[in-house]
Amino acid sequence: MASGAVLEVARGRQARWWRQLSPVEGRLSVVGSLAVARRA
Repeated sequence: MASGAVLEVARGRQARWWRQLSPVEGRLSVVGSLAVARRA
């Protein structure tokens, strides 16, 4: 559970960084991370 929370925080930070870099790439990274989370 704890490691999952850490991953969520890291994912949120990464998504924020991508959004600042490019809105389109940010959305793609969020969708990709959600797909990975669903597969896990």
